[in-house]
Amino acid sequence: MKLRVLLLSTILLNLSIIQIHGLSQDVKWKGTIEEINGIKVVKNPKEPMYGDVVVEFEEELSIGELEEREEYMFSLISSIDVDSNGNIYVLDVKEAHTKMFDSDGKFIRIIGKSGQGPGEFQNPHTVQITAKNEVVICDPLARKLLFFSTDGKYQKSISTTKLFGYPIINSKGYIISLVKNEEVKNPMYELYRLNMQLDSLTFYCSYPKPNFTQQGINPFRLYLKWAIRNNDEIICGMPDRDYELKIFNQEGKIVRRITKDYTLIKITDEEIKRRMKGISNRDKYSIPKYHGAFRFIITDDENLIFVCTWERTKDTSASYYDVFNSKGKYIAKIPIQYNMLLSSPLIIKGNKLYLVKEDEDGYQYVKRYKIKNWNQIKK
Repeated sequence: MKLRVLLLSTILLNLSIIQIHGLSQDVKWKGTIEEINGIKVVKNPKEPMYGDVVVEFEEELSIGELEEREEYMFSLISSIDVDSNGNIYVLDVKEAHTKMFDSDGKFIRIIGKSGQGPGEFQNPHTVQITAKNEVVICDPLARKLLFFSTDGKYQKSISTTKLFGYPIINSKGYIISLVKNEEVKNPMYELYRLNMQLDSLTFYCSYPKPNFTQQGINPFRLYLKWAIRNNDEIICGMPDRDYELKIFNQEGKIVRRITKDYTLIKITDEEIKRRMKGISNRDKYSIPKYHGAFRFIITDDENLIFVCTWERTKDTSASYYDVFNSKGKYIAKIPIQYNMLLSSPLIIKGNKLYLVKEDEDGYQYVKRYKIKNWNQIKK
């Protein structure tokens, strides 16, 4: 399906009308599903299942103020999350704390503060609300995961020294993270399920650690992308190898592969200029001609898969997300305009979309949109 979402510019994004067109009863998915060596392989065509649907998200909440009430002001948002009650958590990396708002956008409390003592942050990057309603903050400078209760009380911290990137806690309280394997001849980054003592329990997949001396600096270098479904299955893909997603069960076995035909997106001169800023001309570097197959993978609470691609709208204001249903069928293509964050660039939960947007002056707001008529296409 080709699903076009009209998300207007930051100032004009006050959507209130939902229109659905062309949902015929005889729409058929044109891909194939076959079983190869015990693994279901879902092969998708280039175009989504529905090709003539127009959807607009209805904005129902905006959090953020330029002045007056400090508790509603943000300096630099790096991560957001939403708990099961709809409370919204906003991590401000510049202020080194997380602000908690209720589902109506009312400020509740500040969690954490800058410092080097117990429960204090040096450079917090991401916030996650676990299935146990723990507020987990990743502080890569302090090399710690810090745990708080939702009432703001500090509980514990664990070291992330051996981990790479931003760990995520699954529904059973295990850590999913990349782990650095510094083997001299073949250094790798490996995706594992670990316990709280950081003992490796389940291996999922890996990719080689870049050798900048031999390969040169590539500001467009691609890394493993992964996400956790609400049943604790792991979705991951290496976008430089092709448009393929692998789904692993909790035992680390591949149970499904999802592929899609796609068109390569050329890297523009403007992108090269922007990425090369700050890189010395004396350094060896290598720039590819094309972007990889995709940028990010996220999932929602109904196990839909959203893959952020490098394709953009004609005015370049929004990125397209490919949407796959829980079985891996390519059902939709949605352009969404948002601010890029360190963790999930957006959150979809309970038929609502949460993201961060900037106004023309660069001030950030947390937005929530209601997704209507979604049930007609996500089966």
